[in-house]
Amino acid sequence: MVRRSSYQEIDADVLPMFRKQKSGHIIQIPSHGGFKALAGCGVYNASKFAVEGFSEALSQEIAPLGNKLTIVEPGPFRTNFAGSSFRHAQKIIEDYNLTAGSFRERMK
Repeated sequence: MVRRSSYQEIDADVLPMFRKQKSGHIIQIPSHGGFKALAGCGVYNASKFAVEGFSEALSQEIAPLGNKLTIVEPGPFRTNFAGSSFRHAQKIIEDYNLTAGSFRERMK
C-alpha cells in the first residue's frame, strides 16, 4: 500500500481545476529539514526531502500546463516540535552519543 501525503492529496484536489483553467499557483511550505539534514533527525529529514523532491518534480510537470509551484522554506519559528509532540527513542545506542545523541540531549 502506498500512502499519499497531505501534499499529494491537496495537489490532486486542485490540479484538475488548474488544468481546466490553464493557470494556478501551488505554494508548498515544507521545512528547512528538507534542505539540510542533521544527525539525530534522519527519519524526519527523509520525510522532508521527499516533499522537496515531490514538489520539484510536480513543478516541472505542471509548468507546460500554465501552472506554477513555489516551495517556501521559512526560517525557524515557534512550534510544538520540541514540546509535548516530540518523542524520544526508547532504545539508546551509546555508540551514537557523539552524533545523534548530542541532538537528543539538546531536545531534553
